[in-house]
Amino acid sequence: MIKEKFNEIKYRMLKHPLFPMFKDRSILTGWILGLILVAGLTWNLTLPARSRAIQRAVNQVLEQNGDLRRLNEHLSPSEINGLRTGSYFSLNDTDIAYVFTFIAEGSVFPCMAVIGDNGSVLEFISLSAQGERILEKISPQILALYTGRIDQSHRRVIP
Repeated sequence: MIKEKFNEIKYRMLKHPLFPMFKDRSILTGWILGLILVAGLTWNLTLPARSRAIQRAVNQVLEQNGDLRRLNEHLSPSEINGLRTGSYFSLNDTDIAYVFTFIAEGSVFPCMAVIGDNGSVLEFISLSAQGERILEKISPQILALYTGRIDQSHRRVIP
């Protein structure tokens, strides 16, 4: 009796005109959510490899420029309570290096901000020749904007 009733309800539900549309949308939504899940897992699980690649590339640029400083170890943004739009590394035991993408004058280039003990930005170092030319020409207001954002994120942690 209960099984017959269940089969009757199931049959009516499957014959409903909205069921095929709901089924198709559910499948599409499942695919999209699955792709987002795989992309998120891949992004998080490849963090050590990406950090090593960034560290190696930045250290090569610093060596080519004759700078004696080197990036040492990767620091997670949660340890520093910093911005999450770049990568943090320890630099010469006392300073912190924040490697990020600088967007200005219609150009995008890699850049590194050196953050001192007190949490303020000491200097910006361009990691490309194009970026170096742009940093020389850029208006002080844009540099102050980037400096302010980085300073504010670190002053919350470093008294």
